[in-house]
Amino acid sequence: MKNLVKLAGLIAIIAVIGFTMTACDDGTKDETSDMDGTWISTAPANADNYLRIVAKDGKFTQSMALSKTAETWKELLKGTYPKNAKSPVTVTITDVNTLIFDQADQWYTWANLDATYQGYVGSQTIDITVSNNQFTVNEVTFERQ
Repeated sequence: MKNLVKLAGLIAIIAVIGFTMTACDDGTKDETSDMDGTWISTAPANADNYLRIVAKDGKFTQSMALSKTAETWKELLKGTYPKNAKSPVTVTITDVNTLIFDQADQWYTWANLDATYQGYVGSQTIDITVSNNQFTVNEVTFERQ
């Protein structure tokens, strides 16, 4: 009888530990940022070009192409954001391609970018609020693909 009580107690302890481990947050929930994903402008950002942002693991690249389904996108901006950030997400531009200003295909870090060009881009940091799989920056609306 004592052995049966010990066995029942041991089974109860194992069950409690098992349920506790199942209920614990293993860190896999909400590991993505609201910014993660591929985003494409809903209309041309200027007369001809669509913009695409690909964001993953705290890094993003903004590219430009003539259509939403273009096979070739030309990279214009690169940057970072907090990996697990929820909306609003603060993105920081780290690198700029002067193609964005109709200049030669040349990359510059934000610090090395001429102040005039910095002014055209605007702020190095931008707060993006994602709502219903959309966000708008500088009057350009992006949708998650």
